Amino acid sequence: MMDNGSFYRHLFITGLPGVGKTTLVCRLCEILRRESVPLRGFYTTEVRGTYGRTGFEIVTVDGSRRATLATVKPPPGGPYPNVGKYSVMLNQFEPLALEVLGGVGSSSSTRNTVFVIDEIGKMELTSKSFGDAALQVFSQPSTIVIATIPAKPLKQLEAFAGIRHGPSAKLFEITKQNRDATLQTVHDCVRKAIAALGFPIG
Repeated sequence: MMDNGSFYRHLFITGLPGVGKTTLVCRLCEILRRESVPLRGFYTTEVRGTYGRTGFEIVTVDGSRRATLATVKPPPGGPYPNVGKYSVMLNQFEPLALEVLGGVGSSSSTRNTVFVIDEIGKMELTSKSFGDAALQVFSQPSTIVIATIPAKPLKQLEAFAGIRHGPSAKLFEITKQNRDATLQTVHDCVRKAIAALGFPIG
């Protein structure tokens, strides 16, 4: 079903780990930035050391700031929430994530904005504050949201089920074979929503 019979403004991207969800999001952000589309949010990237992946960090969509999401070598001061071998650094993740998602509906600066949330996953949802802030973003009628979610069902995502299966949402499952075509399709959906919502851009 389509929102208002014509467009989707909640775009969910899923796929197996390593398939390229974050790469697609970053490419999409580059295109939208060139089109002067107002963007807020973050994407998640790996932190790698000599012997492989040591953690994850979030990076704001403009690339100006980053914060540790999780690490295999947590500093003193725990305990920290654990997801597999990783300790989630809520004291570093929350301040930046909540800042870029916060204030929705309370400021004109968040109206007519495309929000990027990469990702809404098990690590991020160890923070109740993050989950609440993400739900608040989705609740705003003047925003478009692009969010990545894991392919494997998560109990923590149940709070988002009504949004994900609602009339304003569309789910894209990407594979290595359809990544390029999906990028174009998602971009087309964003542009259609921008036009329908009357974003003041070219």
